Amino acid sequence: ELEITANIIRANTPSAVKFNVFARLNQGGMPLNAQEIRNAIFPGEWRNELRRLAESEKFVKATDGKVQTSRQQDMELVLRFVALWQLGVPYRRPSNQTLDEFLNATVEQTLSRWSTDKWKQAGEAFHHAIDATCRVRGKHAFRKSAGTQQRKPINRGLFEAELIVFGALGSESLLHAVAQKAKVEELFATARSENKELSQSVLYGTGSAESSNARIFALNGIVEEAVHA
Repeated sequence: ELEITANIIRANTPSAVKFNVFARLNQGGMPLNAQEIRNAIFPGEWRNELRRLAESEKFVKATDGKVQTSRQQDMELVLRFVALWQLGVPYRRPSNQTLDEFLNATVEQTLSRWSTDKWKQAGEAFHHAIDATCRVRGKHAFRKSAGTQQRKPINRGLFEAELIVFGALGSESLLHAVAQKAKVEELFATARSENKELSQSVLYGTGSAESSNARIFALNGIVEEAVHA
């Protein structure tokens, strides 16, 4: 006698329920991570667009090819930027959503409806942001290290926050930030040790809305201070 448990998912089943059921059942073999489940549940061209950005020369070069690709970790990192970017200024996430809820809602309600032109705009913003961040932060781009400190691994929270902050600078402000890059590094190192909100936002619960908002706020403050020093 064999007992079979079945879960019936109807067409009108909320996506959050589908995601949670998929995650709970996903125990045999090698469990899928959140991005792999997202890819399975939300079909559409958004997956190919994220893959193109993740495989772009700018992204691979800026991250030294250190972001894993085997389990779509690179795609999720790109998605974290795109999801924040599409919010528009001031790029604040709703405080009542986890990272997975935020990314799932963005994919289902926004990215799945984007036109080719919108994806072109997002891609240009992504690559511009990478250029801007690397011009200001140099070898420490996306890392918790600064200045003469030993270079640390890429921090996912800083990756999205730095792209948002430096990518949003106007051409004149960006030139000022590049000219004051040493000051940016100095202020960043100080903030990392003295700004509790920033230090915690790159250490614990980096995917939470509060951490995301704290990182962007702190980095904006650093840039403002450096540019007007």
